[in-house]
Amino acid sequence: MTYPTMPNDLSKIMQSGFQRQLVDTRRRLQTETGPPSFRRRHAVEVETMSGTVTIERGLTLTLMKFWRETIGYGTSPFWIPDRLLNGRPLSDEDGDILTDESALALTDTVNMLCMMIAPPTIGEPNGSYCRVSYSLEILP
Repeated sequence: MTYPTMPNDLSKIMQSGFQRQLVDTRRRLQTETGPPSFRRRHAVEVETMSGTVTIERGLTLTLMKFWRETIGYGTSPFWIPDRLLNGRPLSDEDGDILTDESALALTDTVNMLCMMIAPPTIGEPNGSYCRVSYSLEILP
């Protein structure tokens, strides 16, 4: 199945207030003596990510169209660049940075499949910009 990709103008997501919560899939089992033991609770869990981005006021229409039409009011998953891993320089086995023929570093492109937990929140305009808050689930 093909999933949509968040528009480039909106995918510079989570510029401030970025937070990515890793999931604890362990179940703690208390023992009679000694330290507790842990087992996996479920095979797969979703991580969450939240943050805020500042966009131009005109892009709020792009965001609304993406929310309503492209991902069906948040019912469809979509691709977004991984803020933590996207853009890392690629290196060889010795740790040397790989470059192209122009001596520019080759970078990694990493995307995440996400779903919005709730509709994005668009704050009051400040001049020609608006602040938008997102909460996402990162799908396995």
